[in-house]
Amino acid sequence: MSSWRFSLAYPECCGGPNDRATDRRNNVYWPIPDVEEPVPKHDIKWRLPADWTIVQSNGWHVGTELSQDGNSLIGKAHGGRDKEPDMTGIANGSIDGDHFHMTIYWPDMTCNYLGTVDAHGKAEGTIVDASTGATIANWYGEPALSEWR
Repeated sequence: MSSWRFSLAYPECCGGPNDRATDRRNNVYWPIPDVEEPVPKHDIKWRLPADWTIVQSNGWHVGTELSQDGNSLIGKAHGGRDKEPDMTGIANGSIDGDHFHMTIYWPDMTCNYLGTVDAHGKAEGTIVDASTGATIANWYGEPALSEWR
């Protein structure tokens, strides 16, 4: 791998020597370490549908309004029994290869939705109470996720 150099103070293009950054106000110089090229941390494989719903084994349905940027998810969730939303929460998470993780911050608790995505895009897993670590219910998402292209 090749290496690249950077400086938050003054990049090389602004008159500093190639191997050190410059603080022109105080005439201070310091070396810039070699940094390996960034390696993608995540395997982006799946795209979440815009109208995705989480069906829970305890009777709750969670509708989502999530945006996806690469493998990161962020947005809102609306949950309740029998598809009638009782509360709204903030959601964030990720889809890393075939692994799914999303945290929903409900008004009365925080839940981690942990799971996997199978070869056909079906996501399913368990819901864990973030404060106690207790399993709350199983879940699956519908419709299936689509392949990232």
